[in-house]
Amino acid sequence: MKLSDYIVSRLADWGVHDMFLVVGGGSMHLNDSILRESRVRYICNHHEQAAAMAVEAYARISDHVGVLNVTTGPGGGSCCAAPAAAQHGQIHPPSCGPAC
Repeated sequence: MKLSDYIVSRLADWGVHDMFLVVGGGSMHLNDSILRESRVRYICNHHEQAAAMAVEAYARISDHVGVLNVTTGPGGGSCCAAPAAAQHGQIHPPSCGPAC
């Protein structure tokens, strides 16, 4: 089992139903594992900032944990406003990669 398979499986075990993602070279193993996990629905986005806003809105509306997977580099930096907004709104901040 790959580490990325284990991570996605554990998230599904903990009740994560939906994951938002922006594909990229640095996140391909996680993206592949997300696509293979039948208990998880994936929502693809075209831009990291839009994906971060979508996962924040999802968490606010559904009261479920929002999971966001973006690629490395500048893409990770584009999503960093969402955790601040989530914290200000007192919801669990989405994780948006190592850049934050």
